Amino acid sequence: MNVPWQIFSLIAFVAMSVFVVLSKPILVYFRDKEIPVNRYLLIVFAWLSLGCAIIVGIQFVQNPSQFNQLFVNPNIGWIILLMIVAGVFSAIGNYLDSMAKANCPNVGLAESIKDANTLIILAFSFLTTPLFYGHKMVIFWPAIVGILLIPVGLGFLMNKSQGEGKSVWRIQAISAMLCFAGMIMIIQVVQYLGLTNPFIILLAISLVVVSVYYRRTRAEENQEKVKEALPLYVWLMLVLAVSASLVANVSHYQALNMAKTFGAGGFAQAIFNSQTALSFILSIAISRLFPRFISKEDGGSFTWNGAFGITLVLAGMVLIIFFTQK
Repeated sequence: MNVPWQIFSLIAFVAMSVFVVLSKPILVYFRDKEIPVNRYLLIVFAWLSLGCAIIVGIQFVQNPSQFNQLFVNPNIGWIILLMIVAGVFSAIGNYLDSMAKANCPNVGLAESIKDANTLIILAFSFLTTPLFYGHKMVIFWPAIVGILLIPVGLGFLMNKSQGEGKSVWRIQAISAMLCFAGMIMIIQVVQYLGLTNPFIILLAISLVVVSVYYRRTRAEENQEKVKEALPLYVWLMLVLAVSASLVANVSHYQALNMAKTFGAGGFAQAIFNSQTALSFILSIAISRLFPRFISKEDGGSFTWNGAFGITLVLAGMVLIIFFTQK
């Protein structure tokens, strides 16, 4: 049974929403305790690396031939170089994204800015599909309407009534958006060059990110910055967040790989980015039901503009799912 790429995108959509919502109370705890965000990111990516390494090891034992094909790939040098660059983009982007989430009124707001990379990636897919695969990008007009509805809906979510407070988080989110757009475009090139295993892609990026944050964390410890043991509930949320992130990223990379041959990478990214709407709703709901984990100030508030924006985002996602090539 062939699973369509839209299913993997939907799995990534839900899992990333869980990760985003869980990251808010963790980042607020780090912020309030004045613990450098590098420590949070080091923990997340170290566990991601471990999880991917275990899965890749199992895959190697079951089918070593697929790895032999990778090592004899004539583009292996370019693949390694591009994955290092993608990892650097990821390291910078995740740092800025985490700072934006910690400082913004609602995690969905920071996500809505970051997710504007949909249009960049769609343009990249449109331009590179003829070059890489020898045919034009397959476009259905309802899907185009859907992908246009998403940024419009995100614009309503960014209504200034939801964005009170310091605006520095907007700059951080915009910078993160550009970094993540660069990372996804590089991943699409790497997949074209022959590296399609999503676990190996995530492992390579995670190892680069871990090396960057490890150096920064050691430098901060040498300067005698905060060295506080994390409480059990923070560790539990970290475990859940990392698990959700692993599922989300692997599913998303698999969707990108399956959609790439007919130029639907931008549409896969649009579905993935629609998790902003779900993150926005969950953040408000949890802050009302469980204020101990997310305060009302950090969870954000309901507005009709926000509700309308969420409706547009979800409508756009439905159009993309049903009107793009399977």
